[in-house]
Amino acid sequence: MINTGKSKKIRAALCLIIVLSLGGVWSVFAGYRRMMNSAGTMTAAVGDGADMAISRIHQTATRDGVTEWRLDAASASLINARAQAVFQTPSVTFFLEDQRQIVLTAQKGAVDTESNDINVTGQVVMKNGGYRLETDALRYRHDARIFLSDTPVKLTGKSFDLSADGASFDITSQQVVFKGNVKGTFVGNGITL
Repeated sequence: MINTGKSKKIRAALCLIIVLSLGGVWSVFAGYRRMMNSAGTMTAAVGDGADMAISRIHQTATRDGVTEWRLDAASASLINARAQAVFQTPSVTFFLEDQRQIVLTAQKGAVDTESNDINVTGQVVMKNGGYRLETDALRYRHDARIFLSDTPVKLTGKSFDLSADGASFDITSQQVVFKGNVKGTFVGNGITL
């Protein structure tokens, strides 16, 4: 004869296993549906017009096998329609022929993906050795290796402070040209311009 007490326990255990299995299948299905419904939210986080968004980005520009600049940023959005990559908190290191480096930081930046030109805005700081340039917006023209700013700039060094309405800086010749309302102080000689 069959022990009815034992068969009831087996039946209860099997029923419990079936219920737990159905609950697991249902929770996986519900989670998948929720994830698929929130795909629109994830797309919205990419940004209007952006084709792709990436966190912690690293990009390098080379010419004839020589690294000219390297960019690191917290995030980036690629906008194919404008051939542009937009960056949050970019830091760009430019490599000079004499092995020195220029480091550029800003709140926001954009790289033209066809020309490698860079535009940065918001608390722009450029450091080159003992020199520091500050401005609100700066453009870098990759083909000419020139920085341009049409917003007020301040250049400081060990022995001077200069300011102007705008400036350009040629990486190749290492020359800075100030534009409009140029003022400066040189320490050591007591000269003020």
